[in-house]
Amino acid sequence: MSNMKKLYWYSFCNECVFAYPVYAVYFVREGLSLFQLSMLLGWWCISSLLLEMPSAALGDQYDRRLQLAVSPIFKAICFLVWFAAGGSFMLYALGFLVWSAAGALQSGTFEALLFDTLKSDNRTDDYERELGRIRLFSLAGIALASICGGIIARYWMGACFLLPVLPLAAASLIGMSLREPARYGEQRDTRYIDHFVTAWRELRSNRTLRYTFIYQVVGISLIYEVEEYNPLYCGDVGYTAFFLGVYLALQNAAESIGSLIGYRLKSTRRLECLVPLGCGIVLVLSGVLMSKVMVFLIVGMYLLASAIQVVIGARGQRAIVAGGSRATISSCCGMAGALVAIPFTLLFGWISKFYGLGPGYVMAGLVLLAFSMWVARTQKKDTGTGLDRTKSGSV
Repeated sequence: MSNMKKLYWYSFCNECVFAYPVYAVYFVREGLSLFQLSMLLGWWCISSLLLEMPSAALGDQYDRRLQLAVSPIFKAICFLVWFAAGGSFMLYALGFLVWSAAGALQSGTFEALLFDTLKSDNRTDDYERELGRIRLFSLAGIALASICGGIIARYWMGACFLLPVLPLAAASLIGMSLREPARYGEQRDTRYIDHFVTAWRELRSNRTLRYTFIYQVVGISLIYEVEEYNPLYCGDVGYTAFFLGVYLALQNAAESIGSLIGYRLKSTRRLECLVPLGCGIVLVLSGVLMSKVMVFLIVGMYLLASAIQVVIGARGQRAIVAGGSRATISSCCGMAGALVAIPFTLLFGWISKFYGLGPGYVMAGLVLLAFSMWVARTQKKDTGTGLDRTKSGSV
């Protein structure tokens, strides 16, 4: 089996987690408040922030396959800890710490291995297409787990935290079987600490990379931070626990479509402004109306977000000059996303504690509307100076 096919199935198994649609509801049912849930999500972001770049630098320095194999094991441990938590806030926090470690081991390292695999086959022009396919497999895993998780939760919600061990074990085995491609742009005698220095220099000097970095941190990450609260939104507007699985399946179907069409939109720069504008409007209306109908508009929002994520992510990978530190540079985005998510989740939780979920959605929507104005202004400025990010790796 080729490396690309292994990456497809690795992504599917790694995301086939039956707890996804129910864990927020499970925490609340076990006695946690919305503010405590937001504190846990904030802690998740803090621990991700601390582990993100050090783990990616390990991938640049040592064996990337090993990291991809260990990551699903850590993820499985997280859900087992939650199963045994019995309502303990500290054990839930421990689970999020382990999940952060799992994500950090994969973040940046996966993208770097994917890019180098395509580079070794002289197929870097297919990065958007392959990234979209990988996201499709990931979302298929989530969709399957969401439907099954919703059904399982009706009978025994705890089983949703035990069953993911099987597909995650399969993901670990696939990770170990991957072929390590040549690392293009790698310098000899590179020390572990050198990857951090290289990443900082690259972000300072590479304007294209800096733009994609900001876009992913604010324009994309914020949309997916709201995702953690969507199951609670469904409950607040009157949907049952069974619908949570249906909702996540619909969302993942929308994201799958977005992932597949994303590569066709890489030359449509206007989309970069329209996506945060449209998503911002949806979130504001969702917070104001608190309606069952808005759930389906939220689903559509993730189609847009998924498409632009493929476009911006691929542009960022192509913009990286120091390929030997690709995982570390890529992980900077995840690290900064966690840094932004910390105040966002805490503020969202504080607002929800006193005023309910609606105002939190309005706040998130207003941030995206402001961001869309920044994108429009940046594009107008670049048009005036003759810069073209779609063709230049470093401006």
